[in-house]
Amino acid sequence: MRAEASRRVTGPHPVVSRPGAAVEVFFDDGDDAEALLDDLSARGVAGAAALGWTAEVFVKRYTRGATFGMSAPADLWMVCADWLDELTEGATAPSDALHRDADESTNPTLRAWMAWGAANEVPVLVDDDGIGIGGGAFGRVLDASALPSPDSAGEWRPAHLPAVGVTGTNGKTTTTRLIDHLARSAGHHAGHTSSDGVRVAGEWLERGDWSGPTAARRLLRSDVELAVIELARGGLLRRGLAAVPLDVAVVTNVSADHLGEYGVESVHDVALVKLFIHTLLRPGGTLVVNADCAPLMAAVPEALAHRPDVVVRTFSRTASAHAAVQHEEAFIDGVSLGPLQDWPVTLGGTAAYNVENALAAALAAHALDLPIAAIQQGLASFRPNARQSPGRGNLLTLNGTTWLLDFGHNPDGVARLGAMTAQWAYKRRLVTLSQAGDRTDTLLRELGETAVQQGFDHIVVKGLPHYGRGRDPMDVAAQIASGAREAGGTSIEVLPDELTALRHLMELAQPGDIVLFLVHESFREALAILTDAGAVEASGPPLG
Repeated sequence: MRAEASRRVTGPHPVVSRPGAAVEVFFDDGDDAEALLDDLSARGVAGAAALGWTAEVFVKRYTRGATFGMSAPADLWMVCADWLDELTEGATAPSDALHRDADESTNPTLRAWMAWGAANEVPVLVDDDGIGIGGGAFGRVLDASALPSPDSAGEWRPAHLPAVGVTGTNGKTTTTRLIDHLARSAGHHAGHTSSDGVRVAGEWLERGDWSGPTAARRLLRSDVELAVIELARGGLLRRGLAAVPLDVAVVTNVSADHLGEYGVESVHDVALVKLFIHTLLRPGGTLVVNADCAPLMAAVPEALAHRPDVVVRTFSRTASAHAAVQHEEAFIDGVSLGPLQDWPVTLGGTAAYNVENALAAALAAHALDLPIAAIQQGLASFRPNARQSPGRGNLLTLNGTTWLLDFGHNPDGVARLGAMTAQWAYKRRLVTLSQAGDRTDTLLRELGETAVQQGFDHIVVKGLPHYGRGRDPMDVAAQIASGAREAGGTSIEVLPDELTALRHLMELAQPGDIVLFLVHESFREALAILTDAGAVEASGPPLG
């Protein structure tokens, strides 16, 4: 048996039902997995008792491995994680150093605040910077090193912070940004977290990939009065969700991505992980789901089996739903939101995936009781450019060529972008492909195969040096290129990184060409290089 490094679990988690810590363990041929897990459980519980708390064990078996978790009080989450590391290395009892850490970390006042929050249905969000009571402009932030007693709260209770959570395989970031924009169009002091950072009222608080529980806590420590939180699969399965009560939860879609990690082995597993967001919904909250995504819809009854109070609202680009399209015009419950071509994010109505994202955002805004007029105004004023939606559908023109900068990175995303650009006027379509090293070889080859199936004239596969995730980035690129060649692709190059690929394509592209530059590591640098060369924002796609 071998194990990864442990991690704290700080909020609702699909395996570890109470916060504490978890570790992934993997079994070798000949291992008696059940006996090994039983032994871990017995030693783990005994060690926790020796360190001062009563632990509950949680286990989920999957092919060749398991998630093994233990509960712990909030002040001992880190101690619990360290004990799991010692445990999986074979320790029969906690080390003396861990006993000292437990003694120093024990904080009865923090435990009292957690109990106060549970009794009063108030979120108490804990991290290394302190604890947050409530959220946004209606909450308080307390220094963990000098916590007052919960008695100091008196009769104070934080006011309700309207909040939306957004997850899904593709479209999370655009949908999150759209909901934030619609809320601000309605006059709310709104903010959001996403894979690009944390923003409030359009201003950056943090830059970088902030789509996990730490991002949610950062947003809720600002003066935001309406929060939109992007929830990524990785953060959920590693750390759990930030325990933020949601009024609305949105699941954009699901597809085969990240299979093989944390026991997620099928698209149905992906759907259940994404739908786990419903556990944050307040009583009577609204779940917004994509009626056009069959695997997602099939999983909804199972996910909601114990939440009959949740209101399910659907959106669809092709069929009847609460938010739907008829004759290129969008409606919510029969009320028109306007023609799709009036929404810049749809790129003249050709971006089917952004039609779905916009419908999801509109339905979430409607569930928040935002006025229809504000929703209409917001959809008409949100542009997919580098200011409002960096890295998502950004169109530029340079020397007669059209450049599309986008984060598309998995087979479903590349297929959607291919279907969109096939409707445009062009001489050739050139595309870059890349992926992080934590995908299976099958998914990597499928990415290359998908690009060939979409009819791209030239494929540049690029390495991602900062996303190797334990694997040689050029081996990842080679797998993608292999998939493209196996599918019949002939015009394929492999280059070491994004900026090398960018400069090469700037030399290769000719007037009338479309370059789909799928960018993952170096968006701002790539945008600067193109802008310095004379690229300008396009008014729309080349529709002929």
